[in-house]
Amino acid sequence: MLTIRKSQIEVLDGYMRRSFFEKAIQHLRRKYPDKTNDKTEEELIEFVSVGIDKADSYDINERIDVLPFLEYIICYGNDFEKDPENKWATKVFRIINLSGEEKMARLMKNHPLKPDTL
Repeated sequence: MLTIRKSQIEVLDGYMRRSFFEKAIQHLRRKYPDKTNDKTEEELIEFVSVGIDKADSYDINERIDVLPFLEYIICYGNDFEKDPENKWATKVFRIINLSGEEKMARLMKNHPLKPDTL
């Protein structure tokens, strides 16, 4: 029988978190150079950390959904989902019974990110 100790889980969790941060920062730098080139690594780590927490507050916690959520923040601002100019986002986030995956699917379907035009 295989037993995984709590300390091993914590190490794995830390590795997975660092890995996500690294991939997210690389992705954001590659896709949005105009918005990230003037940011230090530490600033982007903080951005990703705050973005993860904000996404989690909307039950968006799968990596595949968190990354586009970070992109919406980069493109539309830290509180894009509350901005009256972004009613398309506000409507989605007000629907309580939607999963995080469904929220992001609706955002991306109805208001896809187009970095070349932002």
